[in-house]
Amino acid sequence: MSTTPEAQIDAWISSLEEFATGTYLKPEERTFWEPPFAVEALEQLREILMGFVREQGLAQTPEKPTKPQSLDAEAFDAGLKDLERSLLEFNSQHFDAVIEPEEHEELNQLIAQIARYGGVEVAHLDAFPLFEEE
Repeated sequence: MSTTPEAQIDAWISSLEEFATGTYLKPEERTFWEPPFAVEALEQLREILMGFVREQGLAQTPEKPTKPQSLDAEAFDAGLKDLERSLLEFNSQHFDAVIEPEEHEELNQLIAQIARYGGVEVAHLDAFPLFEEE
């Protein structure tokens, strides 16, 4: 059984939080360390991703605790285009410091997992992968 999109998003945001707060560093490594971005930005990022999941009808709710039926690939692709715009705008607001090349790859993997959860084959998405380094 695959994990829910919510759980996948939470795990990704959690790893970004570790990066933003430097909790992965040893105390002596933190001497001259500065946060790459404000950790508060991650709640906004989480909400953007969760909004996409809700719009796709993939969100788990008490009323709908089971996996949804398969999604239409074209509708998912259209939603990805809106998500891309939102994420580019978000990242720009944060000086392009939150979603960098490594996070682009992780974001692509996250979206592929969400697509599979919704029954959409990644090969059918016209614009995938969207998030690439320019």
